[in-house]
Amino acid sequence: MSNKGMLLLAMLIACLLAGCGSGSEATSASGPSSGQPGKARREAAKRPATCRVGKSILGFAPEGPVVWSEGKGPVLALACLHDRVATAVIVGYASPAGENAGACVTSYRGGPSRAPSGLCAGAGLPWNWSCHGAQGCVDGFIHTGGLTGLGGPLTQKVAGVRVLVRGRPLKEGVAVAHVQGETLQLIDAEEPFGFFLAFIPGCVTPGQVKVELLDATGSQMGLAHGWNSPVSCPKKT
Repeated sequence: MSNKGMLLLAMLIACLLAGCGSGSEATSASGPSSGQPGKARREAAKRPATCRVGKSILGFAPEGPVVWSEGKGPVLALACLHDRVATAVIVGYASPAGENAGACVTSYRGGPSRAPSGLCAGAGLPWNWSCHGAQGCVDGFIHTGGLTGLGGPLTQKVAGVRVLVRGRPLKEGVAVAHVQGETLQLIDAEEPFGFFLAFIPGCVTPGQVKVELLDATGSQMGLAHGWNSPVSCPKKT
């Protein structure tokens, strides 16, 4: 064999060993040689590693509560918050059958962090049942991880919120979810609704916080019903 023929043979062998060519790449990415069953791949594709509104959050929330996996539908990100104050997600899901069966919304920050607010509405129950007739309310108020967290339900008439701390509006740390259309059916909800979440650096008390409800033009349409249970800041030692 000529030197040229030997060179071509060597290049062919090297190419086969290295796996060059478009056919080899396709097999490595999605073919049988990947070693992952097709169903598992499809499930993995439904679980993005980052928060995406309308998509499952199970891929990046492995520490989520067991009830998420026991429900009869997907666990969806309804709104994503990622700024200098906090990284969190407003989560919607259909709870299992039982006393609290129905559409549920909560928040998730990762790890063992407590959720500022979580609410379920069963069949025939208005979404804002905890607001005592108000268009929105603070349904939860906690201190966790160096932050003050609060959140609660909104009716579909509320387009946004403005959170005031000692009279000054927050510029970051606030997320609002608007739930309608197909998402309603997926989480077993009966009516369009909203939900807000806010994180404030440090410790503040409920009396220092007001939540303004805004319409589609950004004008104030009222105040959210405030948190009415005592919450105090921990004493410094």
